[in-house]
This record gives sequence, structure tokens and C-alpha cells, in this order.
Amino acid sequence: MQRKKIHLEIIRIIALICIIYNHTGDRGCSLYAYTDGRITFTVSLLSDIICKIGVPLFFMITGAVLLGKQEDIQALCKKRWIRIGGVIVLFTMIRYVYECFLLEREEFSIIRLIQAILKGNLFVPYWFLYTYFSVLLILPFLRILALYMKQIDYCYFILLLCIFKIALPIYTAISQQEIAVSFMLEEICSYMIMGYYIENILPKQFFNRKWFLILVGIGISSVFITYRLLLEKYFNPAYMGNANSSMLVIPLACTIFYCIKYMFLKGVKVPEKVYQYIIKMGECVFGIYLIEDYLRNGLAFIWDITAKYISALPACGIWIFSILIVGFP
Repeated sequence: MQRKKIHLEIIRIIALICIIYNHTGDRGCSLYAYTDGRITFTVSLLSDIICKIGVPLFFMITGAVLLGKQEDIQALCKKRWIRIGGVIVLFTMIRYVYECFLLEREEFSIIRLIQAILKGNLFVPYWFLYTYFSVLLILPFLRILALYMKQIDYCYFILLLCIFKIALPIYTAISQQEIAVSFMLEEICSYMIMGYYIENILPKQFFNRKWFLILVGIGISSVFITYRLLLEKYFNPAYMGNANSSMLVIPLACTIFYCIKYMFLKGVKVPEKVYQYIIKMGECVFGIYLIEDYLRNGLAFIWDITAKYISALPACGIWIFSILIVGFP
């Protein structure tokens, strides 16, 4: 059997950690909105910006792995649509039972359960499942788009991303003026195409020290610019722009994806036992995402205890580490 690409599994694990952190609320992710400490504010806001790459990385991996596969509609239905549809139904049912009998937020009703499955509004984090299912429905068309694009087409696509997902967000955040022309391709699709491009199309001569440093510079600049604009938003009463912590997430996510692939292309060696464990961890990521809320709430006492003796953010780090220890085999 073909060995799995370890850099993709590492990216998958990083994405999971980012998503867990995004769900920590005022104990970590949004702590900057509740603290008077300058260091805590800075670190919390920076980490909030960085961890917005979680979902983009997941979809970039999806694009890298799935857009190049040759599957007809029947195979796609059997292998992907039914599987994810079943996951949506099963875990919505589990969540509904949890809400009714453990949290006692409402009375059990079959009709309400069916509505919850169809609407997808019972549990907010499961929006990802519905979005992923929607992407799978249009996967055949995305495959045609990705497979038949030439290098010049990808360059044009990247140029559009630079204009509409980097330059214009910065412009509107600074000038407080909106632009009528918009980028009509869904962001999720953009993540998938960029993941496929970096993993499968980008020529190997671009994986060198020069481009590595350029991408690192782009990633750091994305974080710094976002941080600076958010400072303006929070501390300037006259600010009317639309800066948010995910405004430059695409260049940052692409940087992380590229840099991790670069390191393994350049000869980073991993012992076989470590390789096998990372692969097992990668296989568990989707399952942990499904039960992450239960793990996080069940282990919240760890933050409550440790935060009394150390500051909130280190306590949050220990809390997340505990979630991973319990969740991974």
C-alpha cells in the first residue's frame, strides 16, 4: 500500500488544534476582549488570528487529496455522500439526545429532531459537516476545474486571490470604503484549489530557500497587518472599517501548507515509530472533531484548576493538550 504523506497528516493535526482553540472562548481564543493585561491581550489576539487557519487547512487537505482522484458519480455517492450524510444524521441525533436528556434544554420530539437534521442549526460547530457535504456534491465540477487548469490559469487564479482576498480587504479596512466588484468563487472552493495546487501542481523548483523565506514573510505580514487593523478597531472609536481576525486567512493558511510541505521535501526525517503514530493521530482527527465539544467541556475543570496558579493562556494550552491526550490513541 502507498504510504500516506506525513506532511498532510501533520497539517491535519495542526488544523484540529487550531479549531479546538477557536472554541475555547473567553478562556483562550477571545480572552483579549476580557483582559486588562497587555501581554495577555497581545498573545491572545495574535493566537486568535493565527488559529483561524484551522478550517482553511482542512479544506486545503481535502482539495489536495480529492481533486486529483478519478471517481464517477456512483463511486462518489457510495464512498463519500452516504458516509458524510450518515455522520450528519448520527451525530445530530446524539447531540439532540444530549441536549434533551443531559442538558435538559428542550423536550424530545421526533419532528424537532428531523428539523434539526435538515436545518443543521442544532449545534453550531457541525456547520462544517454540512459545508463539507455541500462541497462533495459539487466535487465533480471542481475536479474538472482543477484538472484542466493550466499553469497560467493557476497564476491568474492566485492573482485574483491576491487582489480580492488580500489587497481589497486591507483597502476596505483602512479606507472604510466597499468595492462593488467581488470574487464570486466560494472561499471554501478557493481553499481546495490552492491545496491541490500547492500539493500537486506547483513546480518543485519553487520549493527552495528563496520562496520559503518569501512565503514566511507573507505569512508574518498577514498576521501583523491583521493585528494592527484590529488594534485600530478596538481602540479607535472613530474606526468604521470591517477588520476581523480572519481577513487575511488565505495567505496565512497557504504559507503554513507550503512551509510544512517544503520541510519534508527538503529531507526532514521522521523515525518509523513516530511516523506510524502521526499517521494514527491523523486518522483520528475527524473523529475528535465530532466529539471535541464533549471532550472540551468534560475537561474544562483542568483550565479551572490550573488558571488559579498560572495565567489563563498557559492554562488554556494545558487544557487543549489534555483534550488531545484523551482524544488520540
